[in-house]
Amino acid sequence: SRENSRTVCVETSTSLFHDGSSMLVLGLCFGHDGSAAVVRDGKLLAAIASERITRVKKQRGVTRETLRYVLEKANAKLSEIDMVVVANWHWELGHNKVELTDKSGQGFLLSHPSGQPWSREDWTVWNKTNAPFMGPLVLTVDGHRLPALVVDHELAHAAYAYFSSPFKDAVAVSIDGADGQFSSHGIYIFAED
Repeated sequence: SRENSRTVCVETSTSLFHDGSSMLVLGLCFGHDGSAAVVRDGKLLAAIASERITRVKKQRGVTRETLRYVLEKANAKLSEIDMVVVANWHWELGHNKVELTDKSGQGFLLSHPSGQPWSREDWTVWNKTNAPFMGPLVLTVDGHRLPALVVDHELAHAAYAYFSSPFKDAVAVSIDGADGQFSSHGIYIFAED
């Protein structure tokens, strides 16, 4: 339906995100097929699907072992992370309306800068705005409070296609029939200027 779609223009210049100095980004996907990645200045240093660590097919969320693995492979420490980009924080509910991924059990807490946890209600309000990003937020893990933002699920699909392509400007279309949430499809325009 029309209310479940979005069209977004994404400026891809690095100045949109930071002042041009070196930047170390940790990406975490907490939905089905959970994964983690570390990127420095747009270059992938390490990435892994959680199922490769746990040996549980379609593993949901990010485990401490998954996080440890990508940091080790990237030769990075949590204290060096400049930004955490989070996808699918509040994503899948079981039949009893309980989250299927136990993030707090793995030591992850996503909150507003005030310290108030980012609730499912906050996520619902954000999704209804059709904004592709939500932040600033803070991800706390192992006592480290890291700057974070949440990225829309469909934008994550589109950005993967765009940033792994040879194109400077592009349009990406994401149609996700299994989404079951607010944004089941979208059109994303990527442009350097």
